Amino acid sequence: MYSDLTLANRINLATSNGYNYGLSVAATYGPNITGIVQFQLLTPTNVDPPVFQLTSTSTSSPPTDVLWTTNGSPVSNISFQIVTDRPTSTYNNIMTVTGRAYGMYTCTVTTTCSPVCGGFTLNPRSTTSSLTVQAPPGPPTGVTAVQSGPTSVSVSWTAPISGGPVTRYDIYYVTNGGPSTSGGSTNSTSYVLTSLQVGVQYNISVIAVGTSLPSLSASSSVVVPAGLVGGLQAFIKTFTTITLTWQPPPVPNGVIIMYQVTYSTNGVVNIYNTATPPPVTITGLVPRTTYTFSVTAYTITGPGTPLQVQTSTADIPHVTGVVVSAINTTSVRVSWLAVQLPPDGILTGYTVYYLSLPNTSKRQSGGYTNHTFPPTTTSGDINNLNPNGVYQFSVVAQVTITGQLYSGEMDTSLVNTPTITPGSSNLISTSYWEAVLAGSLVTEFVVLAVAMSAEGAVVTTIGTATSVECRVSTGTAPQKKRSVFRQFF
Repeated sequence: MYSDLTLANRINLATSNGYNYGLSVAATYGPNITGIVQFQLLTPTNVDPPVFQLTSTSTSSPPTDVLWTTNGSPVSNISFQIVTDRPTSTYNNIMTVTGRAYGMYTCTVTTTCSPVCGGFTLNPRSTTSSLTVQAPPGPPTGVTAVQSGPTSVSVSWTAPISGGPVTRYDIYYVTNGGPSTSGGSTNSTSYVLTSLQVGVQYNISVIAVGTSLPSLSASSSVVVPAGLVGGLQAFIKTFTTITLTWQPPPVPNGVIIMYQVTYSTNGVVNIYNTATPPPVTITGLVPRTTYTFSVTAYTITGPGTPLQVQTSTADIPHVTGVVVSAINTTSVRVSWLAVQLPPDGILTGYTVYYLSLPNTSKRQSGGYTNHTFPPTTTSGDINNLNPNGVYQFSVVAQVTITGQLYSGEMDTSLVNTPTITPGSSNLISTSYWEAVLAGSLVTEFVVLAVAMSAEGAVVTTIGTATSVECRVSTGTAPQKKRSVFRQFF
């Protein structure tokens, strides 16, 4: 095909002088470039150095020269491929580039000869097309990979701080020296890899992909560890031991070689490793203390995710069933139910605490009076009380644990002394009687005569006395019965 050819035959001109003139018209011919230069990345984005291809399509009939330049300088490594064999052929002028050489790429095609057609001279011409290959982004920074599930890893990174713009991020991983595998692509700076193999080390790479070329890769390594144990529970608590149980990981990620148990309180952390399956008993603990336990499964590749539970060792049990009964005006008897202790505690006694009411100052200062009774008893007498006083009582257990004495906490619901009401005296004879102890000061005795008849009992006051002996008139009725009662204020 002759491009821009405007005259294709010889024109004869006749003049008035009889001469004939021959006029030769020169035409321009040569190739046409159709479209723009096309860019294609030939290698995966994780291949370093990358290989890309530039293609410029042209049409030409006579032989042509093809010249590629980058930023105005000639480049080599050019190949040609005939796409369609037509009367006027179409050519793909292809250049392959290895590396990250970015800039302006230009393709120029030019004819190589100047043939004459029918006496006309055909002038060669050149045509060009260009494409700017953008600079690749810099590599991502701060790539980290952490386990986010039994078979998943969360990968995160920071966007490049240099280079061209980023259109996406590609994630690749390699296991045990095997081939590189594409994990996916994302527009964000984090990605979760799923369905990973158990107990395997993964080398994970992140590549920032620009409008044309990929960046260098940034990588991090992670091992998918043992899975998360399940059903962690604490039971069979004593003063100094707690027994733990749990279920093996549902996805163990390999063979479990060890469980690590950590337990801590007040910032002090202890570690206990065991290859024995649960249950596991932790000993040497402090009574009535809260501990945080965690259990982690280990495979040959490392630890899994820990599971935690918080619980406390046994406390000194409260003494229950406390009952207070009056013995006399200055003494009471306190009784209670025996406590049940874990096997690592020794009951050394029961302490009865009592407080006279009202006694606000003592209550605030904790100034209770106390008396300790042997561990084999469940009652004890408290003497020398104020005859006119009201008291509150509480009983606590004293327990020895690993050679140290621990005292139970005082029950907040203290037991009051019972109200003591007047009682009857025992009549010894018609002239004196035996005084009966009362709950307060006796001021006098009242002597009553009770006459029994068919109609019922008739009570008559015979007299009063301030001592246990008094002469009274008894009368002659055998049905009369005398009785002495206390009267007091």
